[in-house]
Amino acid sequence: MLLMASQATAMNLETLPTDKAAHFGLSSVAVEATMKTCQAMEGSSGISPACRGWSSGFVLTAGLLKEISDRQRGREFDQQDLVANVLGVITGNLLQWNF
Repeated sequence: MLLMASQATAMNLETLPTDKAAHFGLSSVAVEATMKTCQAMEGSSGISPACRGWSSGFVLTAGLLKEISDRQRGREFDQQDLVANVLGVITGNLLQWNF
């Protein structure tokens, strides 16, 4: 079993970094963009906790739906993509707090 897992990892090693970086980057940018949109709709000078929650939930749901769609099309449901999405959302939130 371990051998099969290491072979699967080795086969995907070339595409792994690019794919995960795309999930991370797109999630980070998307959460920031949706927070700014929510902020503009509220007419507020700062980002409210409600906007943070809504935008984070929206982006994470979009990532989950993308993986479900992949599975329905016969591709792999990749939990590591979801982890990259979560890390991107966390990073996007942290960037909004610092800038």
